Amino acid sequence: MIPLLGLGIMEIGILVLAVLFLFGGNKMKGLAREIVQGYGKVKDVRDSVEKEIKDTITTIDITKEDK
Repeated sequence: MIPLLGLGIMEIGILVLAVLFLFGGNKMKGLAREIVQGYGKVKDVRDSVEKEIKDTITTIDITKEDK
């Protein structure tokens, strides 16, 4: 069960079948591709923000050591 949404395997399966029924197989391929690309972009941004935060912390630590 997904704790935040309170969805179990059965509910997720029903949702997937409903989406497949509404959009059809061909549109699902395109939709899945767009979701994967979007996830990749989100991951890239997350990694970039994480690196920026680590660099800032390192800079702050170096500045504190100099004083």
